[in-house]
Amino acid sequence: MLKILLFCVVNNWLVGVCLILFARSSLLNSIKDLAIEEIKTGMGGTTGNKGSIAVRLTINSTGICFACSHFAAGQNEIAARNADFHSALKRLKFPMGRGLQDHDVVFWLGDFNYRISLSGDEVKRAINLNNFEYIAEYDQLLQQKNMGNVFTNFNEGQLNFPPTYKYDTFSDDYDTSDKCRTPAWTDRVLWMDKNNLVQLIHYGRSELKTSDHRPVYAIFQLNSLKFDFDKAEPIIRDIICSIGPPHSCVQCFISNNSLAVFPKQLCNEIFLKLCELGSVPKLSKLEGQYLFIIFKTGLDALAALSMDGIILSTGQELKVELKNEGGGIEWSEKIIENVIKALEKSKKEEKEYLISKKINNNNKLLDGEEILIDDEEVDDLAGEVENDFSLINLSDVPK
Repeated sequence: MLKILLFCVVNNWLVGVCLILFARSSLLNSIKDLAIEEIKTGMGGTTGNKGSIAVRLTINSTGICFACSHFAAGQNEIAARNADFHSALKRLKFPMGRGLQDHDVVFWLGDFNYRISLSGDEVKRAINLNNFEYIAEYDQLLQQKNMGNVFTNFNEGQLNFPPTYKYDTFSDDYDTSDKCRTPAWTDRVLWMDKNNLVQLIHYGRSELKTSDHRPVYAIFQLNSLKFDFDKAEPIIRDIICSIGPPHSCVQCFISNNSLAVFPKQLCNEIFLKLCELGSVPKLSKLEGQYLFIIFKTGLDALAALSMDGIILSTGQELKVELKNEGGGIEWSEKIIENVIKALEKSKKEEKEYLISKKINNNNKLLDGEEILIDDEEVDDLAGEVENDFSLINLSDVPK
C-alpha cells in the first residue's frame, strides 16, 4: 500500500481560529515565499475571539493564499459580518505589500456566521425534504455576495448538504436550547481563481459530533503555473532590449577621423541635436577619438542611436553606438547571462533551505512534523467522497 508523506507547513492559531497547512514532501522544493499574517476583529479589534489568519506561499510560479476567518455572530448581524470581511481584506498584508487578492489563487474558509433569513421551523421542513436549493435563496452570504457586498469574484460549490449549525453536541438534533437558533450554513469554503487553475472535486460536510458545528470540507484539484525560461527568454530579451542598456551610455566618433582626438568643437552641435530628439545628455567625457555621453535612461541612449550616420556641419560623418562594456559581448546578452545565473542560484538556495533549515511554526516550516496518508484513499476521495476525515489522522496534527 503506497503511503504519501505530508509535512506540516503552517500551524497557527488565534483563539478559536486555527489554520494548519500540510504539503506533500514532493512539493517542498517548489514552495517558497512563505508568510503568515493575522488580525483581531473581536471587541472592536482588541480581542481574537473573532478574527482571521492567512498564509501565503508560492508554488512554482503560482501565488496561493489560504485564509481562515471567524466573523461576527448573531442572526441579524449581517453588517458586522460584512465589516469583518472587509477588515480582513484590507488589513491582512504580507511582505512587499501583498494583500489577499494579490494572488493567483485564494482559498478563504471558516465560520463566517452568515445565517438563513427564514424561521427555524421552515428551514427544518426544507431540510427534511432535502430542499436545500430553496433555503439557499435565503442564505445571507449568497445574498450579500450577489449584491456585491462581500466575496466579489469568489466561487463556492453548491450547498447540497444540510446546514452545519447549530447542533446539540453529540447529537443529530438542531439546537434545542431556549434560544433554538435557526439552522444555518455558517461554515464555508470559497475560492478565487484568476487563471482557471482550480477545479472543485467535492464540497460537503463531515458527521463529527463533538461540536455544535458540523465540519465543512472541500477537495480541489489545483494546477500551478511554472516559469519556463526557454519559452520566456525571447520575451525577456525583447524587454531588456526595449529598455536599453543599464549604463545608459553611447560612444560617438567621427568616421575616417585622421586625428587622435575627438573634435571638441563639435560637442555642442551634437548636444543640441540630441536635445531636439528629447534625449538630454546628463554627463559627457572626451577620451581619445571618442565622445562618451551618459543619459538619464537606457531609452534615451537607444534614441541617440538614430543620430548614427548623420553629416555634421563640418561635412564629417558622425558614428554613434552603445558603449561596449562586456569585452565584445552584447550588453543584452550579458544581462541574459546574469538572469540565468540568478535563477540557477535561486533554485539551489531554495532547495538547500527547504532540505536543511529547521524552522519554528511562526511563518516557517516545521521540520520533522509529518503524517502519512493512504494514496488509495486519495483516489477514492477524487471519485465518490465519503463524509469523513479519514484523509488525515487529526491526532497526528502537531499542537
